[in-house]
Amino acid sequence: LVFSLYDYDKYTKDDFMGVVTIPIAALARGDDIGKTHMLESRPLPHKDKVTGSITIEAFYTAGPASATCTKWHFANGKFRPGSAE
Repeated sequence: LVFSLYDYDKYTKDDFMGVVTIPIAALARGDDIGKTHMLESRPLPHKDKVTGSITIEAFYTAGPASATCTKWHFANGKFRPGSAE
């Protein structure tokens, strides 16, 4: 999984804030990835000045239940399955 973070600017281009990569194998093994990850720069030729971190909490569920959830939303500081409606 690759999380690319951008800020939101209404009148100008959104700014890149950083990227975090989490191996899917780590989720499948049940590794605890619910922690704070330091943001990283993009590969060259980008010259990003990246600082900061993001806290990600994720889990993997094998079988039909995991295949049915394709939409996620961010609420109360956490990503949650389903639409925000």
